[in-house]
Amino acid sequence: MLGITAKFRITMCCCLDRKTSTSPARYQSMHHRGVGQEKPLSTGNTNFPTGLCAQDVSTLLPDAVGSAGLSNVEEPLSHLLRRYIVYTMCSIPGLVEISPQILDVLLKIPGLRSMTEAVVRVTFFDQFVGGDTVQDMLPVLQSLRSTNKGAICVYSVEENPNAETSTSQTSDDAPHKRVVEEMLRAIDVAGDFEDSVSGKYVLDGSDVAPVGRRTWVAVKLTALLPSTKPLHHLSAYLLATRPESTNSEPVPYPGCAHQSDLDVLYTKPTSSSRSNSNSKSKSRPHLTLTHEDILLLRDLHTDLRRICQKAEERGVKVVIDAEYSWFQPAMDAFQMALMREFNRSSNGEEGMRGRVQPLVYGTYQAYLRRTLTQLTHDLADSRKHGYALGVKLVRGAYHPYEIKAHQKRHKAIQVQLQEGLSSSSKDSNEESSSLSLSNETLPPVWLTKKETDECFDDCVRMLIGRVAEDSSREIIPNSTGTGHGTATATRIGVLFGTHNWTSSKLVLGELVRLGLVSGVHHHHSDEDNQVLTIPASVADRVCMGHLYGMNDVLSDYIVKRTKSEEGVPPVPMVVKYIPYGALSEVMPYLGRRAIENQSVLGNENAAEERRRAGREIWRRVFGR
Repeated sequence: MLGITAKFRITMCCCLDRKTSTSPARYQSMHHRGVGQEKPLSTGNTNFPTGLCAQDVSTLLPDAVGSAGLSNVEEPLSHLLRRYIVYTMCSIPGLVEISPQILDVLLKIPGLRSMTEAVVRVTFFDQFVGGDTVQDMLPVLQSLRSTNKGAICVYSVEENPNAETSTSQTSDDAPHKRVVEEMLRAIDVAGDFEDSVSGKYVLDGSDVAPVGRRTWVAVKLTALLPSTKPLHHLSAYLLATRPESTNSEPVPYPGCAHQSDLDVLYTKPTSSSRSNSNSKSKSRPHLTLTHEDILLLRDLHTDLRRICQKAEERGVKVVIDAEYSWFQPAMDAFQMALMREFNRSSNGEEGMRGRVQPLVYGTYQAYLRRTLTQLTHDLADSRKHGYALGVKLVRGAYHPYEIKAHQKRHKAIQVQLQEGLSSSSKDSNEESSSLSLSNETLPPVWLTKKETDECFDDCVRMLIGRVAEDSSREIIPNSTGTGHGTATATRIGVLFGTHNWTSSKLVLGELVRLGLVSGVHHHHSDEDNQVLTIPASVADRVCMGHLYGMNDVLSDYIVKRTKSEEGVPPVPMVVKYIPYGALSEVMPYLGRRAIENQSVLGNENAAEERRRAGREIWRRVFGR
């Protein structure tokens, strides 16, 4: 019944312990407040719950973490029981698919709503969500860091995609504006936590860049607008007007960003603008951006710049989450604009030293046919224009929806062609029948999982190769003659978001093959017992991400297999993607995401998680 919450998209973060002893559930909320009710957070003055002072957080981080393996703190029996119950329910065939509808009904029945929410809170919410507020997540962050894991904090409240847009909705009290303020608050909390662990971050232009700041914040662009329609309209406009690619190999739909993409938001179109750019640039009224669209998108750009400016000040990386392909052209445009501004310095290479780089990461989905070609293009563009490329590589979560939307659009096209409709009428009907914007025969996603797996692994090899090239530019002593300084600015950072064991081992294997690890200690002949020493230059460029509450065994495996080089504080190789938000606000979001993560937590994976919890419960109770 409650499998709804278990499937949850955003790449990355699982968990071992969540809350401290003052909280009975792993990350049960300590204060049941909505975002709008939370007091603003003062920079550098986070109030750590459970009586823990900021300066005391470092005492939770044993020096042996990363070299000797995991913390010796056992997961409480209550957490194991909860995990067993949650994954037992997730293992029931068909339950996950219908759970959103079941919850929707239960939440509407008087008297059952509070009971349903109570059950969800002590089971699925506590298993997969970090807390009601970002401050409630602090014990989770502390617990993860004690086992040498970082975190990506994501406020998981979703706006209504069908809402009408209006410029009046740009007021500060509009729901999407409150999300913007929550992003700023989350960055402050993440920055304060990292300051307490790694030392205060100061933009002082020093040669040595901070290493190991692994508490990041994820941003969902559709949540920063009153409606998704402006993004959809901008995507349609860009697909129709982008200049033809000069690449030898064209990038399949939804294409790749061009530096002129956001010009339409700030310049008045003329009859000659982009007139020779693309044969598709015909008069297509339904692709015209409205004045309200442009105002809302300008406002979005302003908000994104505010978020990135705050992140730059606090040394907190920002990850832009991917969404459906019909939003990606617009999202790619904003992503490129932010990378060009914040993943570089106006002072050039010298000005980038000592800064957290790349500051902005974009998400690349391997299930899209374009991804390998797109990455090749973006790597070349970042090199040409002198900015650092931040990459979060995932497989993708919307496959069934992409296939269905593509089929619906092309079925409508065929019907219209048979009926001999005019092109203008056809275009209008296409848009109304499907959100897909693709005119290509093949769907935007690979048809089989095998193709997606191959694409992901090909991207891994390409990206690790680029990391090897970039890190080789760096290894010289700093001005004091001790430690490793930053001779040149970092030009690439990669987060591999995958729960796949084969791909995870490939990442580690490529680090070994290309000589990026400074030592391999053979405790046994078994490869799984080899501990890889990761130099600071590599640790700052590569990490792996998992969803919080899922696949802890893989997270622990990677932590056990890796360690930081001597003289460098432990740098988490694993980050957990942790959603948070008030239960009443998060449940609809999790409900819509329940089915999307079947590939992440299908019946087989859920059954394995259940068996793992069951074995540990048996050992605790019966001693064997």
